[in-house]
This record gives sequence, structure tokens and C-alpha cells, in this order.
Amino acid sequence: MSDELTFRFAERKDSELIFDFIMGIAKYEKMEDEVVNTPELIEKWLFDEHRAEVIFAVLDGREVGFELFFYNYSTFVGRPGIHLEDLFVLPEFRGRGFGKALFKKLAKTGKQIVGITFVQSIGTFIFVSLVFGIVFLLSGIPIYLGLIFGGIALATAPAPALSIVNEYHT
Repeated sequence: MSDELTFRFAERKDSELIFDFIMGIAKYEKMEDEVVNTPELIEKWLFDEHRAEVIFAVLDGREVGFELFFYNYSTFVGRPGIHLEDLFVLPEFRGRGFGKALFKKLAKTGKQIVGITFVQSIGTFIFVSLVFGIVFLLSGIPIYLGLIFGGIALATAPAPALSIVNEYHT
């Protein structure tokens, strides 16, 4: 038996397991009677609608903790963020730093997604500016306008990394 903790993102087949962890939180909070969630609702909202994600902490092949989070946008800061809704470690595995490890994993995952968004945005800007620049050059329009149009395209286009949020799993 090793003490190496690993992590994995939840998959559709984990809907029941996610529900079990949610019930674990409800039991801890003495709120089991208030849970209206079901594995079917979890499957719909996490895997069909992609409204939240789950990362499991895994020890020796067993899921010992989980965190459920979703992406948000701060109107005051003007940046995307991650909202941690729940973090739960099974009682028999508490006191070993697994909750802290889950929290660090989420922070690292968020930084990677922000980094990819930045790189993709710069790549999009360069590509669009280059295309506009070539078209403008051939049309006799000043090339510097290609940079302006590239910036406008970048500012008005959807964030490139939104499509990777559900595909980029570390």
C-alpha cells in the first residue's frame, strides 16, 4: 500500500460516485434530508451541460476525496476564475493533507487553463493580423491596419480556451 495520492477528473460513469460524495458532505453537515440531487441530475449538469467539474483524489485505486468546481467571471476584477463549491475527504482519510492537495490541484489546473487561454489568444491575434495584413497588402491598404483589425477580432471573438475547459484534463 503506497501513500502516493493521484488525481483524476470525473467521467460520466462516476455520477453515482459523485452523488455518494455529496451525500457524505450532507451526512457530515447533518443535512441528508435536504439533498434533492440525484445521479441523473449530476450526469445531466456535469456531463451533458458541462456546468461544473469534479476532480477526485485517488489513493491506491480508491477515490478518497473530491472537489466540485465551476468557472466564473469576476465583474470587479475583470477576469475569469474558479469557484470551489465543495471539497470533501472521506473521514477515514482526513488529517493526511489530502484536502490541501486537492485544493493545490485545483489551483494548478486553473493556472494551466488561464495559461492556455493566453497562448491561444496571442496565437489567434497573430494569425488574424497576418491574414488581414496579407489581404490589405494585396489591396493597397496600409498593413498596420491588419494589427488593428486583428485586435478587434480578438476582442470580439469568444475566448479560445472556452472549448478546452471540458477537454483539458491534467
